[in-house]
Amino acid sequence: MAVGHSARATIITEGTNTYSGIFNGSYNPAYQLTIAYEVTLSSGVYTYDYSLTTTPAEDLTSFTIGGNNNPINTNTLGNMIFGLASPIASGYNSDSVGWLWGFNSGVTADSVGFTSDLPPGLVSYTANDDDIEWSSPDLIPAPVPEPSSLALLAGAALIFCFVKYRRPAKLQPQKISRRS
Repeated sequence: MAVGHSARATIITEGTNTYSGIFNGSYNPAYQLTIAYEVTLSSGVYTYDYSLTTTPAEDLTSFTIGGNNNPINTNTLGNMIFGLASPIASGYNSDSVGWLWGFNSGVTADSVGFTSDLPPGLVSYTANDDDIEWSSPDLIPAPVPEPSSLALLAGAALIFCFVKYRRPAKLQPQKISRRS
């Protein structure tokens, strides 16, 4: 009789945050977005799950994590979890991942996510309705980039220059004593 062992996912982080929407350029607590998130680890793969709910029920049009000012590492993104979002319109680029439902979607709550080989850090997000925006810096877990190779190379060059061009200390001649 063969005995199998299935890998069980370990919860790395989880939480729930509620955010006020921005309507006509001002924060309006009457429009709330609740994001429940969970990051699990199983067999070396992290699964990032995000559950979005608007209150009152407002159609979700898009949800984006990361971006130019706060990039995530998309090099190891694996399976995307689309929920009710459009798989054709959703996806990722070099620094963010996003889901699109479109205008008049009728979707006011959904669960989306992805897998990655990298552990979570905290990054910004943006969610939209057709006229309401929710965003917050550094509150959603996502895989964050490691220092770029260029930054590491520049640091190494700086250290090399420091070591190569520093002035050596003057050496004083030492007396050698002889015993007879």
